[in-house]
Amino acid sequence: MPPAFTVVALEEVESTNLEARRLAEAGAPDGTLVIASRQTSGRGRQGRQWLSPVGNLYMSLLLRPQVPIGLAAQLSLVSGLAMADAVRAILPAGATVRPAVKWPNDLLLAGEGGVGKLSGTLLESGEDARGLYVIAGIGANVRVHPGPTDGVFPPIVLAEQPGAHHLMVRDLVEAFGPAFLNRRSAWMRGGLAAIREDWLAAAYGIGQTATVRYGTTPVTGRFDGIDDDGSLLLAQPDGSVRRLAAGEVVFAKPPVTGGA
Repeated sequence: MPPAFTVVALEEVESTNLEARRLAEAGAPDGTLVIASRQTSGRGRQGRQWLSPVGNLYMSLLLRPQVPIGLAAQLSLVSGLAMADAVRAILPAGATVRPAVKWPNDLLLAGEGGVGKLSGTLLESGEDARGLYVIAGIGANVRVHPGPTDGVFPPIVLAEQPGAHHLMVRDLVEAFGPAFLNRRSAWMRGGLAAIREDWLAAAYGIGQTATVRYGTTPVTGRFDGIDDDGSLLLAQPDGSVRRLAAGEVVFAKPPVTGGA
C-alpha cells in the first residue's frame, strides 16, 4: 500500500467501522485503514446486516477531509469509483464482466449473464478535537458467496468470474489504494465535477426507469445521471427533473440472476 495509508490488520472485529471510529477518537491520522478477516456484526446501509464470511474484503478507511460535512458525503461516490478502477485493474484482459457504479454507494459487476452486487460502501462521520472525520466502510465479495440478501441485485463473487479465480483480498486492497488516492486527489482539487464524467461513464442504469425510495413517498422517473454535487437526476414525464440527495434506487428492469 502507498505510504499515505496506515494499515491496521486484524483477524476479527465486531465491525471495521466501529474499530476505525475508536481509532479516530484516539487521534488516528487521515489514511488509517482497518482491515479484518471477519466481522461479527458487519453493517450495511439502512441498518442492514452485512454478512462477513472469511475470504471477502472488510475494510474501513478513516479520512479527515477539510471540507463541510455536506461535501464530505461525496466521498461515497469517490470511493465507489476508485473501487471500480481497482476491480478493472485486476480483472484479466478480455474479461466478460465490467464494474459498474450504482448510485449512491454500490459497485456491481455486469456481463452478458446478468448483473450482481460486488461491493458496497457505508459512509459514517463524526467530530473530534481535530474537526470532521469520515469513515468509509467498504465490503466486497472477493472469494466467498455471502448467501442470500434482501438487496435488489444478487451477490456476485469476484474470484468466480472467468479468469479471475486466482484473485485474493490483498490483490483488491493493493489496487484500491492508489486508485483511491488518485480519485480523492482529483476531487480535492476540483470537487465532484473533476470525476463526474468518469463516474457517469461507469454508471449502471442511465436512461432506465428507476424508483428512488426515500421516506414514505417513492419517486419514479428516468435516471439521467448525477449533478455536480452528487445528487441523482430523475427526469419526470412532464419534462421536469427531480434532484435527490439520498435514497435507494430500484430499476424497473430487474437484473438477470446467475453468473455474469
